[in-house]
Amino acid sequence: MPGTISKLAALAVLLAALVAPGCGGGDGDRSITKAEFIEKGDAICRRTDRTQIEEFKRYGKAHQKSLSGVPIEKVNRLLIMKIGLPSVVREVEELEALGIPQGDRAAKTLMAEMREAVKKAEQAPLKVESSSNPFLAVEKPAARYGFKKCSELI
Repeated sequence: MPGTISKLAALAVLLAALVAPGCGGGDGDRSITKAEFIEKGDAICRRTDRTQIEEFKRYGKAHQKSLSGVPIEKVNRLLIMKIGLPSVVREVEELEALGIPQGDRAAKTLMAEMREAVKKAEQAPLKVESSSNPFLAVEKPAARYGFKKCSELI
């Protein structure tokens, strides 16, 4: 029995060593170019937008009766919290999983700004619909970096 445990432990260490290089920590530990980061990132953002629209439509159809008569602010907050923000959180996580291009401080800063915008939106969801939308602060830097679709977070 003791030999089996040590073999399993050795196997686990070997497996971790084989898998670890492919895991993206988002700090440039995977080699991705800026062009690849932008191309793959915009594809993620496009997919997120399509999915989000479909989820809004499905939710609206499924809950049409229960939402009628509910104040619009309450409906908007509900939709933002149930669909909007979770999809943007996934989007940011997927972008980070791509890995940051090595040595690219602008990309690292942009990802930090995206995470901060998500945090602010989670704290005050209705700000997403106002001129103090936390994602507005990320759109211009994302566009300057080269993103097209990812410069339109919400």
